[in-house]
Amino acid sequence: IRTLAFIHAVVACALSLAALADTASPIHADPISGVTALSRNTMIFSCGYFLWDLAIVIVFREGFGFLVHALGCLFVYSLCLQDFLQFWGFIFLLYELSTPLMHIRHFL
Repeated sequence: IRTLAFIHAVVACALSLAALADTASPIHADPISGVTALSRNTMIFSCGYFLWDLAIVIVFREGFGFLVHALGCLFVYSLCLQDFLQFWGFIFLLYELSTPLMHIRHFL
């Protein structure tokens, strides 16, 4: 479980940083409805991860806080799949920057 969370955080943050660094991108020109292939694929990737995370939380009864986190993230990134607020989806994905460090500490 931790390995997949680590991989998601690293990939999602790398893709978010790459997308945000490209200032000529449509998501910078229009932060509300700007879309690129990278932004759409990153949001699909994150929705898939948080759908899996939601299933894990339900199956293993991880607790209410984890359930709220999984549902909230799935909701936010599902909104971004509607070609809406993908710029801000990248900003929210950057909150995952602390996740790889947390998992590295656990692996050690």
